[in-house]
Amino acid sequence: MIEEEEFPDSFMLTILHMIWKGKGPAEILGNNRFIHMKDYLPRTCEALVVSKMKDDILKASSIYQIGGQPGHFPEELLVVLKSVIARQISVNWGVIFFLMDIVKFFDKEDIYDVMQTLHDVQVNAKASRVWFKLNANTRVKVKTAVGVSEVAEVGDCLGQGSSGGALVSRVNLDHGLQSYFSSSTDEVCYGGVRVLPLAYQDDVSRVSKSVSDARVGIVKLAAMLQDKGLEAHPDKTCFIVMGTKQFKEQAMKEIESCPFMFGEFQVKQKEADKYLGQMIHEDGLGRSAEATVEDRR
Repeated sequence: MIEEEEFPDSFMLTILHMIWKGKGPAEILGNNRFIHMKDYLPRTCEALVVSKMKDDILKASSIYQIGGQPGHFPEELLVVLKSVIARQISVNWGVIFFLMDIVKFFDKEDIYDVMQTLHDVQVNAKASRVWFKLNANTRVKVKTAVGVSEVAEVGDCLGQGSSGGALVSRVNLDHGLQSYFSSSTDEVCYGGVRVLPLAYQDDVSRVSKSVSDARVGIVKLAAMLQDKGLEAHPDKTCFIVMGTKQFKEQAMKEIESCPFMFGEFQVKQKEADKYLGQMIHEDGLGRSAEATVEDRR
């Protein structure tokens, strides 16, 4: 089948399993993730194909996207983030920490955009082509508490929970971030290293040393999502101002006169928010540790 690149129609059928996110009423569809599960044979076939793509994808990945990379953990990004914050505060200044939440990232990602990325980063051409065919002309059923729904045609799509879904999604977002930020001069530095937007799968953050730098980054992130047909969640995309009293007062004065805009919506300021399992608080790293402990009680 892989050699001839021809597959039975049954390979295109997937069952969506609802998994509650842990927040809000479980009976509300938006509070659930829909995981694509196929029969064992198409899953095995896709896994074999993805194994031929994996090394090329990991080789093309930047140091700023560690989601899905063997041997890497989200704590690495937290160490980078906290080191930058500590350094900026140590020189009596501060940072603007920006968090972006992508609306239904895996469900809305365009598989054609993913294919363009795989071509750009020079992933094995046959493997990526076969992977596409295994995800083309998709038909779905939804498994619920009261049974399984009728079949619906959804066409060419990238399914969350599929064998290659997480791997190709992470490189697609990483490629987008690098195309917009790799030559940027508006990034905060730690030693001789420019700290570009940090990504763990679709969890994206950015640290800026000034309001103007933060504004430029927000515009670039909005443009990048628009290019990829994605959008940020207005209620979950936010910024936190951290640092000395002087830095906070000056930053807020500039932001109040000209608020941060992410495309069509105004970015909200928060006192604290969760990033990769830990709370980041505007009152500094010590207060952030306390807030993390409080959140986990």
